[in-house]
Amino acid sequence: MTPEVTQDDLAGRMAARGVYMDRTAISRIELQDRYVMDFEAKALAQCLKVTVAWLYAEGAAK
Repeated sequence: MTPEVTQDDLAGRMAARGVYMDRTAISRIELQDRYVMDFEAKALAQCLKVTVAWLYAEGAAK
């Protein structure tokens, strides 16, 4: 389990990796209302210190 991260904090971490995504985009991803590009999934996993497989396994379990 990862520590809680705010959407704004995650957006900042993503920007530091060159992937610009605002809080609204992150919210839409959480609500499964927005697709995630492969490079975004990689950056999200790095920011959250998990694997890409973990991100998709968690999403499938909901």
